[in-house]
Amino acid sequence: MAKRGSLSALLAIMTPGQNRQPYLGFPTSVILDTVAADSNRAWRMRGRRCLREGLLAFLFLRLAGYAAVIHFGIEPSSLGKRPRGHCWVTLSGACVLNSPSPTILPLFSWDGQTTPEPVHDYDPELSLADL
Repeated sequence: MAKRGSLSALLAIMTPGQNRQPYLGFPTSVILDTVAADSNRAWRMRGRRCLREGLLAFLFLRLAGYAAVIHFGIEPSSLGKRPRGHCWVTLSGACVLNSPSPTILPLFSWDGQTTPEPVHDYDPELSLADL
């Protein structure tokens, strides 16, 4: 799904309903540590570690009742070659997972509730393979 599907479809799958919070009360540190441990054993999406971690952290933080936001960006120096994307997660505006480098160009953010607001021109049906 992550390689051939659209990003909007993947985000829809990874966004739980607002009333679905089976992990309510779990500390963020437990969730983030578990995501990191799981990502160390990844045999799928090896080349997309920040995407795997970002999606898992976003999903489980939301399931615990936190207002996580997942962000997507691209390294401008990689344009014209093989573009390198990056994904990170924030809570209350503070980065909690995969801090972006200062040169990352933010493309858009997803809070799980509203239509993604592009930071720059963005095609919502862009395939993750294109990033």
